[in-house]
Amino acid sequence: MDLQAIMDIGEIQLEEINKKGGGMLEIFVEDPSDGGKYPHTIGIKVDLATKSYEGLELDEYRDDLKLKYLYRKGSSKGADLTPTAKITDKPQNTIQGKICAAYADALKQEDLMERFEQEAKELEFIFGVLNSNLDKILADLLDRLKDIPKKEGAFLTVIVLSKDGTKKYIGDYQIFLEKVVADAMLNFHYSKANKKDLIAQNATCAVCLKSGVEVYGLASAFAFHTYDKKGYIAGGFDYEKAWRNYPVCSDCAVKQELGKRYLDEHLTFPFYGRRFYLIPQPVLPGIMPTVLTKLRRLTQENLSNAYAGMEDRILRGIADEENSISFGMLFYEKSNAALNIILDIQDVMPSRLKKVYETMEQTNMIGFFRDFRLNEKKNSKIVLGFYFLNTIFPRDTHNRYFLEAIDAIIGGKPLKYQFLLHFIMEYITECFDNEQKESRDKKRDSYRFATLKSYALLIYLKSLGIFENTNQKGGLKKVEQRVWEKENYNSQTEMFEDFFAKNFDFFDLPSKKGLFMVGFLAAKLLNWQALKENGRKPFIPKLKGLKLNKTEIKRLLPEIQNKLIEYDADFYHEAQTLVATYLVEAGENWGINDLDVPFYFSLGLNMASLFKLGNKKGEVLPDETE
Repeated sequence: MDLQAIMDIGEIQLEEINKKGGGMLEIFVEDPSDGGKYPHTIGIKVDLATKSYEGLELDEYRDDLKLKYLYRKGSSKGADLTPTAKITDKPQNTIQGKICAAYADALKQEDLMERFEQEAKELEFIFGVLNSNLDKILADLLDRLKDIPKKEGAFLTVIVLSKDGTKKYIGDYQIFLEKVVADAMLNFHYSKANKKDLIAQNATCAVCLKSGVEVYGLASAFAFHTYDKKGYIAGGFDYEKAWRNYPVCSDCAVKQELGKRYLDEHLTFPFYGRRFYLIPQPVLPGIMPTVLTKLRRLTQENLSNAYAGMEDRILRGIADEENSISFGMLFYEKSNAALNIILDIQDVMPSRLKKVYETMEQTNMIGFFRDFRLNEKKNSKIVLGFYFLNTIFPRDTHNRYFLEAIDAIIGGKPLKYQFLLHFIMEYITECFDNEQKESRDKKRDSYRFATLKSYALLIYLKSLGIFENTNQKGGLKKVEQRVWEKENYNSQTEMFEDFFAKNFDFFDLPSKKGLFMVGFLAAKLLNWQALKENGRKPFIPKLKGLKLNKTEIKRLLPEIQNKLIEYDADFYHEAQTLVATYLVEAGENWGINDLDVPFYFSLGLNMASLFKLGNKKGEVLPDETE
């Protein structure tokens, strides 16, 4: 993590607050709308004159009333710092556990109650009105929530109607104002759990390196470390000396807080079920304000692209920026108050993102994938995107591997080909197995679609040149045409050789060509079986659920040949001669991994319909029998 960049962002925010004449309060008050996720405010109206509950007031969030709402979240299991709270899926808990609890907590602050005696009386009165009308407030709240779209949230606050007819908000009470600031500063150094102060005088700040200053031990805006275990405490087992782990002065503590808040409100983005902070890292000094302005504008624009979803829009947008700035992408998960970093990609240049997305679009525009048809009646483009990696590496089971792949692609780090192929084949096999079930999962990709999407992914990654231990450095030869017709060649052999030559980076060994051809012949047999057996394909079990190896392939080939003769469909002599030639040439050392066997076999099986052999009588396409 680039902490200095976050500090720079915080310093800019502090300067803006100071220019507006703001103070500590504005620093620590948070946005109750959470960046627009809770755009509605519901006020519980309490009338001081009539001493009664006067119903609810539904309104839209107003940024100019941010200090009036005076929201600052507290413990996830307890009350917030003030009686303003986001409404959860259990509104009753919000009323009692957040709103009423915040009043109860304030009334326990004896010092504040004595200093602001008149306010204390009002708070006691308001607290009493709320408690005596809980059922009515809840019923009204449930009714008002019906007027709010389900995908939009709301926050709850209290509006006090004064005797002179004016409205008083939470931010109009000095008790809550001081409570917010005091609690925020206290959190920098006081552990409520351990009831101890982590503070030191005449020390050195770990951030700005100033010496002779007061430092706090809990001032990190990012809860990356813990003091719960003695082994994590610098210098021994004395908890009160734990400030040595990360001593931070008050100025740096405030800047970190503001920088973190800016990230939360403006620079956190979704990414296929995950979230990340986009942290700008200017190469040139003094340009951070300009960069932040550009990013704000960028996030508000409707960035359109033929292949871009919401997840990719911000990254595609910054890809057009100059290389005077790099970015950090910090993927994280929140666990209570802790922030768990799951991936930290540093120094991502716009030029790298440009290459990532341009190569992706170039792959998508390859004629073979652009013009792909799932069958003769249905067009179904193969559109590559990061979503496909999410398919191969689901978040609940293989999140770590998804992130490793993203790190390789965006960060420009090496990725092991066989590592990826292992999970690709798991996915392809699952799709194959699904097709053999009587009751298919219709949401799952077809075996054919899964195979060809995987093919597109591998072409893309080879084009990026990130595969480890390969000679591929980019400039991959890409097959453009969708159909190969024998009429355009002197022989079937020449037709297949043309296909292999145009995609040489994938078919650089005789073994790979031979496996493809075995798959091709298997497809022809299966379609003849479907034609002769009323849709049945009894040869499918012979494929062993795609658990194929060299021995299985050598067994499979003669069985395919014999079955073609049995079905009076022996139209593939040249193809059979070609596969035999390739396998003999390959010898015993095929030069490939075990996972390559089912993959290249699957490619041949699922691309068989794209090769027109010029014999109408003997030509049976998979499309016709699917």
